[in-house]
Amino acid sequence: TGWAKRLKAAFDIYYGPFPGTDEPAIRAVFVEIPNQFVFQQVATAFRQLYGTDLITELKSELESWEYAPMMQIILGKTKI
Repeated sequence: TGWAKRLKAAFDIYYGPFPGTDEPAIRAVFVEIPNQFVFQQVATAFRQLYGTDLITELKSELESWEYAPMMQIILGKTKI
């Protein structure tokens, strides 16, 4: 749940009065996640904690040119 909470915090950041996304924080979490299986566990924890789908949130928070490289970090890892 720690990684799920860190991702949510990255989605909920504000720059002054303006909502934003902390892309470096998302990247840091993705680098720390050891494999695709654990990523799925993080997604499950995210849904349990916040009632929303992690991938849907990522797509809404990241620009299209940011989303694909972020997901490549996870997809480049072993399945287990």
